[in-house]
Amino acid sequence: MEVLLDIFERIEKRRIYFHIFYDGCTLGELNEAALLCFWIVKLNPFSRQNGVANLINAKIALHFLVHVLAYHAAKKGKKINFTDQIADEFLYAFRYRDLSKEAIMALAASLIY
Repeated sequence: MEVLLDIFERIEKRRIYFHIFYDGCTLGELNEAALLCFWIVKLNPFSRQNGVANLINAKIALHFLVHVLAYHAAKKGKKINFTDQIADEFLYAFRYRDLSKEAIMALAASLIY
């Protein structure tokens, strides 16, 4: 629970940073979702006794990202380009690659058309 609270605090700080340094612009729900995914993957707040922590957290982050993308796309009258192959690539990247916050934000935005 402590790690989750830390994650939410970090996202709130980023929201404030964005507002101050980008002339009042908002962070936006896609960017917030990407940040949440980044911190879940980075800090591994979820675990279970017989599971690999980074796999569980990568799956949770991926599931969350897909649902936010679908919601955001539907709200804008658009679609998402998210195949099983893309899901596998994201899962692998979340587990083994060192993705930056900005990279996840850019990837999330690029999946909506």
